[in-house]
Amino acid sequence: MNLALRRRGELVFLEASGSNEVLLCVSTRGGGVSHGPFASLNLGLHVQDCAKSVVDNRRRLAQALGFPLARMVCAQQVHGTKIAIVGEDEAGRGAFSIDDALCGVDGMLTMERNLALTCFYADCVPLLYYCQDPAVCGVAHGGWRGTLGGISSLMIQQMRRVFGCRVEAITVVIGPAIGPCCYEVGEEVRSLFAERFCPTGGRTLDLVEINRRILIDAGLPEGNIIVSNFCTKCNEQLFYSYRRAANSGLPSCGRHGAIAMLL
Repeated sequence: MNLALRRRGELVFLEASGSNEVLLCVSTRGGGVSHGPFASLNLGLHVQDCAKSVVDNRRRLAQALGFPLARMVCAQQVHGTKIAIVGEDEAGRGAFSIDDALCGVDGMLTMERNLALTCFYADCVPLLYYCQDPAVCGVAHGGWRGTLGGISSLMIQQMRRVFGCRVEAITVVIGPAIGPCCYEVGEEVRSLFAERFCPTGGRTLDLVEINRRILIDAGLPEGNIIVSNFCTKCNEQLFYSYRRAANSGLPSCGRHGAIAMLL
């Protein structure tokens, strides 16, 4: 699989190509109707944007990607490691309102076709999973707490335990996240990562590389990991960044989304 920016109408998104059996993509911030710090394709209902605008943005993205919004499944992310196994009964949950989103969940997996599993980000690490045989896909949200808790490898464990996936048959896409060029953290957070992953050095963390190493330690072949080279804080025209917004004195910002869907 290869990662590339693609355009459909007004929308631009980062998509993993190489299989016609799965959609793995990350949205960018252009082509929507939101304004201010949420401009313009904000997909997050949990920020202070107009809910009607967010649903309109989600509908625009779904239409561009070829599925009805009622097939989207969203979670109430909490920076944890809880993973939900999703089926037909969950179709549409969280798509139109945060109230019925999957509660306390930061990872989702499914064998169902045409269910768009969706998580939201503004610097945290998008993790997208695909196994061809058996056909399984998933998406996870890897902030520093989820990364420290090993959500990237827990997704692999669930794919093996629940669905019988072979680790060598799994592909993982690590999407755009804040890079070590921009992600400065305090000594307390650095020490937590140093205890588990060896000294990190300097004052920054590379969450993308740490997740890549966690996946390799879980048995995933290095060639099965596709990594985006976009830093969300550096690329203001493409992606939202909570850290960039905070540095600018803004109370909030929008969210881009990662979608995994079996076709």
